[in-house]
Amino acid sequence: MEPVSRTNHLAEEASPYLRQHMHNPVEWYPWGEEALGRAREEHKPIFLSIGYAACHWCHVMEQESFENEEVAGFLAAHFISIKVDREERPDLDALYMDAVMALTRSGGWPLNVFLTPSLKPFYGGTYFPPGPQMGRPGFLDLLRELARLWQEDPGRIVDASEELIRHLRRRNDHGRDIEARELVRSAQEALMARADKLNGGLGSRPKFPEPVALRFLLHAGGESAAHALATLRKMAAGGIFDHLAGGFHRYSVDALWLVPHFEKMLYDNALLAELYLDAYQESGETAFASIAERTLDFLLLSLRSPEGGFYATLDADSEGEEGAYYLWTRDEILRVLGEEEGERVCERYNVRPQGNFVSPEAFHQGRNILHHGELEGDVPEDSLQRLLEHRSGRVAPAVDTKIITGWNGLVLSALARAASLLGEARFLEAATQTAAYLHEHHVEGGRVVRSICEGVRGPQGVLEDYIFLARGLFDLYEATFAPSHMEAARDLMEAALERFADEDAGGLLFTAAQDIVVPVKRFEDGAVPSANGMAMTLLHQLQAIFGGRFGARAREIEREAVRAASAFPGACPGVALAVGPAHVDELRTVVITGNPDLPETRALVEAARRARKSADVVVTPRGWGQPLLLFRGKGVEPAVHICQEGTCSFPLTDPDAVRSVLQKEV
Repeated sequence: MEPVSRTNHLAEEASPYLRQHMHNPVEWYPWGEEALGRAREEHKPIFLSIGYAACHWCHVMEQESFENEEVAGFLAAHFISIKVDREERPDLDALYMDAVMALTRSGGWPLNVFLTPSLKPFYGGTYFPPGPQMGRPGFLDLLRELARLWQEDPGRIVDASEELIRHLRRRNDHGRDIEARELVRSAQEALMARADKLNGGLGSRPKFPEPVALRFLLHAGGESAAHALATLRKMAAGGIFDHLAGGFHRYSVDALWLVPHFEKMLYDNALLAELYLDAYQESGETAFASIAERTLDFLLLSLRSPEGGFYATLDADSEGEEGAYYLWTRDEILRVLGEEEGERVCERYNVRPQGNFVSPEAFHQGRNILHHGELEGDVPEDSLQRLLEHRSGRVAPAVDTKIITGWNGLVLSALARAASLLGEARFLEAATQTAAYLHEHHVEGGRVVRSICEGVRGPQGVLEDYIFLARGLFDLYEATFAPSHMEAARDLMEAALERFADEDAGGLLFTAAQDIVVPVKRFEDGAVPSANGMAMTLLHQLQAIFGGRFGARAREIEREAVRAASAFPGACPGVALAVGPAHVDELRTVVITGNPDLPETRALVEAARRARKSADVVVTPRGWGQPLLLFRGKGVEPAVHICQEGTCSFPLTDPDAVRSVLQKEV
């Protein structure tokens, strides 16, 4: 007789990550009043474990500890155990990651934090092995020691938690009042000090793409831009890029971009697709456009829902092994393609009989990840397609089917910009469908939901959900000139300004949730860009169309953002990017008035965008919206106006004149 399958309190959750743990013997609760109330009533500390569905080490710790009956029994006796999907509650993840970083100087997932019943952290870390190793305590040993301390001297733990809370409250108080120019210069210096001049990227190993930082360097020009472009070439040639299906893995475990951590994240690929479009626009190299196109095609094929939204992640593991889906032996390639064609592919993609990993002990000998030394090669497309078809017969990594609003906003921006730059109709069609889906299902009464999974709405949206979606809609407006997209972007921005304003210190709060013990505000860029940085740029763009109130709010956020970012400028390239053009390069906003459906107007748009690659180009029909700017030559349209601080040039109506004037200003 088979044993009865038991479930814990996660069985009714929609999150695939939480449901992965519903059969653990650990008595997991989701974050909510049932668990939090029980902790208060029983005066037990909380064991909070935060992760996500594609997290490899989350799976490892589950197998080693959370499926262990002894561990489960000890947790049940001495703690209230709560599981959180960081993608559903990025605000909780941000707060408690700050706490662990303060305690240990490192962070990551799984994020395991111990809280008092009042939700104040007192101890934490990332992965804990089942027994002592790598300088980390064994998990059960740690539980026993923390339970003993709580029973024998709870006051000591409470005092420690209060001190940590005071530290977290002071998190953004270390900056100073500086000019925006100084912040931009400091950010550039800090990032270039980390530049790996040999292999590209920032830092050594593990190496993350850091698309916001690379975008800042790209637009900074000179040596910084050259390093960004070199990095993008090396990434696209390395194993971090999927040479068969397109799209990027999360990061490289080595310095060479060779051996990836194999999960694929929606936000990474959206941001990188847009970054490669930027590189194409700045350099004119068509290979960059090709990588952007292949990355977006991967998203459309592998992560798009039938309704038009995009799923969150592809797992790193399949059949219990990380990367198994993506690895090849030389013999397998020869069997699929035949001897002659297979040899050519193996030579091109560095496939070796002994395997090609930098650290082969981490994988089975003889396995290879496809990579090459240049962006372009002579392998026939048919060969890669046949390998892809063969690979599709393997057991595929699992998909986390959450549709996260903010991340979909990033995809919306990338699709819209690709449609504008590459002229590909499929990208514009997909962007339009995604916008319609998000408007219908993720926005209601001016409020944005964080996520939907299998039809179940998740928690309330955080700042990035409002800002990323608003920016995506703005970009879609620039691709279509449909006023409804611009109006929707404006409405979302106004809702965000009302909902997340920090009236005391300035800037925008990360969350409006009431179950956060310390207000969270972010100016640095993490896995996704700083929403405060993106908000500043979008507010200036909206100012050019709807009026000065948006510009005033941008300047309010800027004052606090620049001050806070001055304490760690290298961590805030998004803020530096937002303030850089206006204050350092003195780039103007290019406002084009006229009917956007007329070919004359579109010719002016094309001329402006090609001549001034880094500037804001805004198109507004005369009489629509509330233009802030005092245009000269009223009645002349279509026309280009180069505007700054409320004043504009005389109208330019000839595309050649537009190119000439703008190129002189660069």
